[in-house]
Amino acid sequence: MKSKKITFLAAIVILFSATACKEKPQTTEEQEKIDIVKDTGPQKMQEYDLSDTLTVNNTKYEFSIKRTPNDSLQKVEVESNKIFYDNNITLTIKRRDDKSVFFQKTFTKNSFKEYIPASFLNKSVLLGIVFNYDMQQEHGKFCFAASVGDPEDDELLFPLKLTIMPSKEIKIEKDDLLDTYSQSTENMNIDPQDEEGI
Repeated sequence: MKSKKITFLAAIVILFSATACKEKPQTTEEQEKIDIVKDTGPQKMQEYDLSDTLTVNNTKYEFSIKRTPNDSLQKVEVESNKIFYDNNITLTIKRRDDKSVFFQKTFTKNSFKEYIPASFLNKSVLLGIVFNYDMQQEHGKFCFAASVGDPEDDELLFPLKLTIMPSKEIKIEKDDLLDTYSQSTENMNIDPQDEEGI
């Protein structure tokens, strides 16, 4: 299986580009109005709602990740001096057999403030959370990756590991492997126990 290495932010773009394609095409007049709003007021990142399935400890789950700009959060002035609304991201994990909720939490960038320097955090928004397919071998845990940073500059990005334990405890760590996320999705939801018989 070929595995092409890409940056975390590029992975987010690939995962959510399909959502962008579903929007209704805009006329030139509509686009001009949008450009004026963007130039004169706070900007918003695009909403997304991503879902997939996975297996942990021989139990099948479904997860969904929903990003929503939130105008009630403090607005952020990024390096370009543009103002952005910050985002909420809600992570929900349900048991696949009966649809019961195993875990649900809405994250903001302040959920990660203990792990990010304040000077960086103040100029950043919560960019995204994705399932970390490269941590597939840790089949006793739910492994995700989160990023906080500048929505206009993929060099200004703080990556984090977000792990949900079977006890529902949340473990957060700085991720030093920024460029090791795999684009490949082959067998991405198979518990290694299923293949190796461990």
